[in-house]
Amino acid sequence: MSNHLLRRIYTSSLIYTLANSIEALAPFILAVVLTRKLGPDEYGIWVLFIALFSFLRPIICLSAQDALKMHYFELKNNSLSEFILSSFFLTSTITLLLSCLASFGKDYLSILLKFPATWVVSIVWTAYLYSLFYFLLTFNQFANNKKRFIFLHLVQSSISIGLAITLVFFEWGWQGAIIGKLTGLFITVSTGAWWLVGDLKFFLNVCVFQKAKELVKFGIHYLPTGLSLVIVPLTDRMVITNILGLHENGLYGVAALFGSAFFIVINGFLYAWMPWLFRKFMKQEDQAKAEIRLVSMSFILLLPLVALGFYFFCIFVAPFIIGASFHDAFILISWVL
Repeated sequence: MSNHLLRRIYTSSLIYTLANSIEALAPFILAVVLTRKLGPDEYGIWVLFIALFSFLRPIICLSAQDALKMHYFELKNNSLSEFILSSFFLTSTITLLLSCLASFGKDYLSILLKFPATWVVSIVWTAYLYSLFYFLLTFNQFANNKKRFIFLHLVQSSISIGLAITLVFFEWGWQGAIIGKLTGLFITVSTGAWWLVGDLKFFLNVCVFQKAKELVKFGIHYLPTGLSLVIVPLTDRMVITNILGLHENGLYGVAALFGSAFFIVINGFLYAWMPWLFRKFMKQEDQAKAEIRLVSMSFILLLPLVALGFYFFCIFVAPFIIGASFHDAFILISWVL
């Protein structure tokens, strides 16, 4: 029983890891081009952009995808439609407010963040599209629609990479990478939303606004949890950029690539584990609790071994991926991991 359970969870984990690896490969494929076509200063702007929209994402989505994870199996089709529409309304409202603030305060924010003023608003809209993207992934994950889950990753990564590389080759610099990312996200979110409208019936009513209020309370309560995952990387970027400069931030960003790849491996397990976990939580049985302990402890014990193997793999492949002017970053990989 235990062996069968572990095999089933880890097989599902492998599927989600491979799916998430599609997106994880995108920064590495981009790095092959960007670290050869851009200098460390320009690459530093790109990695600062990633850190900034990653920080904004939990604020914009207000943990909507986590609320979906927690309540998916409790909601019937009609309630699920209202919940999704409420999440979209809330996320869009926050985005519009932040966009107005970013537009009016772009010069001040540019000085504070060391980021070009004309592109400050793009940080907000990238965070918004990423919020919708991950919300759609969560829906397909809990609906057990692995094909759509993988397809959304494929579309987002392939368009973002293809367009970004093309624009960088035509000397658009880091701006081309941002345009590629925004375009890939927009097309992917549009595709996922079109599927969602085909699966569920949506009606705008009073319940949508009531649920939006409930989501605000939920989101504010869990906001510190979401921010805790992104505040450290952003703090690193801001400290390095303001004290050492964009050049060093570019080097650190290369090392951070390998850390983010390992995080994808961890997420592969979590994507398979969470739907199973919440189903088990609904059963107040000793056997269910024992299975939760077994799966969770096996992950905790295996993780350090996986990290060690991943480190040696990174040291081997890094010189082939990263341009020569960024090789000073390799010594930082172990610290990032």
